[in-house]
Amino acid sequence: MSNRLYVLFPSVFASTALASCGGVTGVSEIVEVTVELDQPFVAKNKPVRVTVTVTNRGRRTVTVTAKGCPSPFDIIDSGGSRVGPAPEQCTLELVLTHLAPSENLSFTRLWDGDGLPAGEYLIVGRITTTEGVVRGAAENLALVEDFHGL
Repeated sequence: MSNRLYVLFPSVFASTALASCGGVTGVSEIVEVTVELDQPFVAKNKPVRVTVTVTNRGRRTVTVTAKGCPSPFDIIDSGGSRVGPAPEQCTLELVLTHLAPSENLSFTRLWDGDGLPAGEYLIVGRITTTEGVVRGAAENLALVEDFHGL
């Protein structure tokens, strides 16, 4: 197997992908959603740790779902389609957290590629508030066939 690494997206792709996954809705003017990856790639033997943080940048308290299920991020392919993460079973329990101005809440998940083909993907943060879904920052991610030599 060859080591293939696909890196970075043109900014046009990023804006197209964000538009296709619904853009930003709800309380987006006061809620900031960021994504952090512990590495810029994922391979079968090396999952990536994805941390999504929601920060209240407004002047009033915002209520967000605090369970993190389903996953607080979407995987977007180069065509702008949502392709992951794989569906997960969540309990019907609703856990809410009230974020005062300047407070934040983080969710961390491992993602192993869900069997997607090697290529370029975007990880887009997605947080649910009581007023709607807020999609935020996107990070580039390369899905490689083999981790050896990286």
